[in-house]
Amino acid sequence: MSYGPTLAPILCRVVAKLSEWLGIKRVISLVGRHESNGVEGNNKQILRQLRNLVHDLRIPKKWSDPTVLSLVLFVINDGVNSKTGVRPLDATFGSADGLYFDLPSHRLRPILQLHGSKG
Repeated sequence: MSYGPTLAPILCRVVAKLSEWLGIKRVISLVGRHESNGVEGNNKQILRQLRNLVHDLRIPKKWSDPTVLSLVLFVINDGVNSKTGVRPLDATFGSADGLYFDLPSHRLRPILQLHGSKG
């Protein structure tokens, strides 16, 4: 879509001001360099959690099962984001819904005792 020479600079300033108000920062990444676009760290985290879960449950052939992938997604979204300081679950569902995602403490107690933690 072409806006013409008079409207393009105005549109550019509007988008810049809107980005400033919303706190959007522009990041330039190199084409063909997966390390430069910020997704590589997330992919590493997903693979690390998936590897740990598959190894702990001894299910190497079922890594792609929807239940296993859902658990990995939950673990990743349950952690506090270092840049925002907010859990993705809280950002999506609100912090009051955290009650529905936490395991009851009486179920965690035997697991925590196995690992020597206080629960």
